[in-house]
Amino acid sequence: MNNQKRTFPPIPARFSLRCFNNADLTRHLTAMSKSNYPKPKAPRTFATGGGNATASGVNFQQSLGAVFGLWLITETSVDPRLQLGSARITTFRMETEAPLDDAFATTSVGGIICGQAKNTLSLSDSLSSEFGKTVDQIVRQWRLCRDGTGDLEWNRPLDPAKDRLLIAIGPASPATTRYNLAKGLEARRQPGHPVLTAPETKALSQFDACVRLAWTATGTAEPLTDEILKAISHLTYVYTIDPEGSDRGAWSATLNPVLKTQADAQSVFNLLERIAGDLMSARGGRTLSTLRADLMTRGACLAARQDFRKDIDTLSTYSLRTEQTLAELEVVEAGNGDLVSITRHCQSAVNAAALGGHLLLIGEPGAGKSAVINALGRALRSQGNDVVQLAVDRFSVESLEGISRALGLDHDLPTVLRAWDGPSPAFLLIDALDASRGQSGEAAFKRLIEAVIELKGRWTVIASSRIFDLRLGQNFQSLFKGTPPEKGLQGEGFANVRHIQIPPWSDDEFAELLGLAPRLAAILTQCSTKLRELAMVPFNMRLLASLVATGAVSGDFEGVDSQIALLNLYWDKRVRPHGVVAEVCLRNVVQDMIAVGTLRARRLKVADANATMLDTLMGEGILISSNAERSVHFRHHLLFDYVASRVFLDPDDIINGSLTFPKAQGLGLLIAPAMGFLLQSLWVEDANHHGFWSAVINLLSVPKCDPIIRSVAARMAAELPITSTDVDAFASKINSGSPDAVAAFPHVAGAMGLLGTCAIDTTGAVHRCSSNDVLHARRTCTGC
Repeated sequence: MNNQKRTFPPIPARFSLRCFNNADLTRHLTAMSKSNYPKPKAPRTFATGGGNATASGVNFQQSLGAVFGLWLITETSVDPRLQLGSARITTFRMETEAPLDDAFATTSVGGIICGQAKNTLSLSDSLSSEFGKTVDQIVRQWRLCRDGTGDLEWNRPLDPAKDRLLIAIGPASPATTRYNLAKGLEARRQPGHPVLTAPETKALSQFDACVRLAWTATGTAEPLTDEILKAISHLTYVYTIDPEGSDRGAWSATLNPVLKTQADAQSVFNLLERIAGDLMSARGGRTLSTLRADLMTRGACLAARQDFRKDIDTLSTYSLRTEQTLAELEVVEAGNGDLVSITRHCQSAVNAAALGGHLLLIGEPGAGKSAVINALGRALRSQGNDVVQLAVDRFSVESLEGISRALGLDHDLPTVLRAWDGPSPAFLLIDALDASRGQSGEAAFKRLIEAVIELKGRWTVIASSRIFDLRLGQNFQSLFKGTPPEKGLQGEGFANVRHIQIPPWSDDEFAELLGLAPRLAAILTQCSTKLRELAMVPFNMRLLASLVATGAVSGDFEGVDSQIALLNLYWDKRVRPHGVVAEVCLRNVVQDMIAVGTLRARRLKVADANATMLDTLMGEGILISSNAERSVHFRHHLLFDYVASRVFLDPDDIINGSLTFPKAQGLGLLIAPAMGFLLQSLWVEDANHHGFWSAVINLLSVPKCDPIIRSVAARMAAELPITSTDVDAFASKINSGSPDAVAAFPHVAGAMGLLGTCAIDTTGAVHRCSSNDVLHARRTCTGC
């Protein structure tokens, strides 16, 4: 053979250095390539070689492997000369255990292509010739497939409609092989009896002669029938490629659609040949995803897969819009028209933990989780990572498919993320899981998180949620199972959940913020210590700052000693001036949210009663639009909770017991925080707290009350009393033998026990025994 050794054109330095290389991915691909496929100790009919060909033969084989890789990476149909229609390559391997062992591929129609690469190949009647050896491999391949069980992927009966046995040859091969044999085999596949030229007849007869010799060499007593000879012939194709000539340019041009820069096409084809060479040594293979990862690890800058480009662009645009929307939660109005912000001290811990795996950000309402997760997304993008950012309160969906539709995707979201590959880690950020409040949307986002985690690829899920919801949501605890990455930011009771708890502002953070906002600093200096403590919670601070920005002065904040008092002031300044019509509008918004089970209302539906007032409330910043202005939601979930307590929950009906919340209604998660605000309001409205205790007793004594509502009522009853007189109204009802009060008592006692702190005044009617943390009525206490 007159084979000449071929060297590869060098890959330009600019190309190999342009993209980020992921060392972990490199190690993964190396390990993956070593032993992914079975290597049985087989009889002689199996291939046993691997790497002993001449240098030029190896190079030609690499080119054949690169062609298989080309069809795979471009997701295009295989060469029409192989007559497989629209079939595409789905995987390929090099140096397999099959008799035709040089290159192997599976196709999208369930077929296989087994190829033998011969740079130059001359026809011969001798079984010991290179041609004879190749035909011998074809015969052994056919026999093993006919008699196989399919356990090796390829050893099952071959179908001429979808399977191919390939003799790949170079342009230096004689015309008798390239043309005459190819046309002879093609004629045999045609119906009837096509007329062959003398050279074509001779070439086909030489092929048949070698088939007969190879059949006899197997030692079988089974005769070689015409049917068997035709079956082998119908599967065999002569495939001529010219890696050094015009084919190379055509192959490179085929790569253009999958590249970010068309000038890289030649270099990427060189990489495909090098990958094929590595797979020959490792007897390994590639799927589409692993081939793309391998190419990108080696420096190739690939464009997104063509079928998914529109969806990826849609997700990118949506994510950036979400980041811009959430950015307002990172800033505080300074009071002089400026917006100021600080970097949270926990941010660096969050950013570092995100690189280590799936992570939950938890915290109390208003602690600033959305701001932290938004800053994380911005940091990850700045480092070149792909980021998809979703805010649950922007969705009104019941299924994973609903999320995909809401985003305007042609494919479902997990499929898009699987196809969205790259050389560096990628992140799915989901803000405010608690916004679903236990409704159908929670199941949809749970399934999304499960699907992305199951990908086990480059996508990491970072989500945020209230502590309250995480305690109730065992599913999310399981999904984010792991060790908390930062002990100093670990939430109590979540030792087996990989999470970080976002705290309120520290003293240093608070001082830094006030240093940027002197007007706010002046207001807080003149106000009570209690208000300053309230302002340590980011939500409260933004609420206070927005009031100052619209004219509130220090005198307005006198007596504001709780969050409910601050929210009452906000209501007086932003809602009350617009009259009762504003309250009616807000009630319509809340009612629609509760009706559909999400913290979003249908904008046009709630605008029916008074569109002007809806616009006014949006102008006040209480409500904002979303979902392409089809929906409205409150600027913060805490505002929904507070407004619902004022316009949806009727305190008189709760006090007199006519309004109950049966478990079957399933409203607990949605309105429990609103119930907490209502009970706080009842507490402060009456010094003797009669209305508060009547409401608590009615909520706790109903046998089938929603357990979450009951839990909130019990907790309020345990937390709000400070002195013995605070519980006089409750103790009086217990001592009078009220069955409802007696039924409510164990719930309050249980909540008091969970507090685990100092006792209420032990001289009062109700107290907690220091010895066993049990709440007692005076008439039942036997002493501590």
